[in-house]
Amino acid sequence: MQKYDINVGKKEYRKKFTSTFVATILLLTTFTTLFLVAAPIAGEEVANIWTTDEFGIPKSDFYPEELVYIQGSGFYADTDITLNITRPDGWLEEAPDSVPEDRFLSDVLPHTDTNGAFENYIYDLDGIFGQYLIQASDGINNVEFIFTDAPPPKLDQAKNGHKDSPVNPAEWVNGNLNENQAHYLEGYSVPYRCEMVSLPTDGTELSLTIGFDIKEKGNHALDFLTYYNRTNNPNHFDVFGHYGEKVDPLIGITGVSDTVTTFTIPPPSSDGSPVPGQPTQSYNDIISEEGIDAVKMTLFGGTISDVAYVSHGDLTVATSETVVIVNTGNVELEDYPIQIDLNGKPFIKKVKLELGGKQEFKLTGDGIYDVKISDGSQELSKNSVTLTGNAVGIKSIKNSGSLALS
Repeated sequence: MQKYDINVGKKEYRKKFTSTFVATILLLTTFTTLFLVAAPIAGEEVANIWTTDEFGIPKSDFYPEELVYIQGSGFYADTDITLNITRPDGWLEEAPDSVPEDRFLSDVLPHTDTNGAFENYIYDLDGIFGQYLIQASDGINNVEFIFTDAPPPKLDQAKNGHKDSPVNPAEWVNGNLNENQAHYLEGYSVPYRCEMVSLPTDGTELSLTIGFDIKEKGNHALDFLTYYNRTNNPNHFDVFGHYGEKVDPLIGITGVSDTVTTFTIPPPSSDGSPVPGQPTQSYNDIISEEGIDAVKMTLFGGTISDVAYVSHGDLTVATSETVVIVNTGNVELEDYPIQIDLNGKPFIKKVKLELGGKQEFKLTGDGIYDVKISDGSQELSKNSVTLTGNAVGIKSIKNSGSLALS
């Protein structure tokens, strides 16, 4: 799994990408993501609260219906913390039993340890977009923190049609492409675009993290990122008998400012490659044949300040293993909680499954993990699992509960 950081702000998204990515920012609405830490009214310690994802990575902007993990420190030791959240619609939800819906996944208040800290107090978002204000107090220290729930990025790829019935200009669609929907040769770049809305318009710097599979089911898949419009090397007309299809990232999109910027994408690593020097050499060959513009990221509606690798994927490892959840019971499951534990740190994955329904998902990380998965009845475990953006491989087992995990 290759991962890139594109610094267009302090928001962080993770998505599946192929060899080309177009970041399209739509500045349609205005809101500001704030990080507020109020000083304590009294006491010697400085209290603090913040939000993270399930892996403990600080995060202040979440997808709709995502789980928010609230962390705290600097409070009085061995103390219940009064905590409430004011939603964007003005409704006040008090932990642990909020109304009208119970959105806190705990039956008790957060309680500090001997160091005055608490962790992983979970709040379940309900799809109301905007700013959420957290207020926490131990009776002396009172602190606040604001996080946001914004619409998730929308990822599309360009469908240029079957080679005998091309679609021109290319059509932006969701999902995977097949030979009846597209004709891309080895060496071409498949255009992708990412549409983001409800971003701040006050100059806030944002960050977007993307990833793509370099191997799929043991086969090499997507090699590296390039400019989004590369379907003419080899010559499109010579191969297919017609000129290459136009690729317009703004088709069907309105409200984007006139600002357009590009930034050179760094070369991919060849470390561990079964073909010495690849794919770095292919990247360099593109620059030699087509110029540096052929390996640039494009942003519509904003300014790119940097493009950098977060990590390089392992070119020798397949990424086809999956964690599968199957509903084997006799009732439909709505937001059914599955607890996943990575090196002793738990988080919750909610699933919605019809009778006999199946859902697959991947766990990401950076290192070696002992993994446990439980549906409340039985538990699966696998030790020393290396996570580099790949799936955790835990094979089939039936249990006495309503699910089968595999």
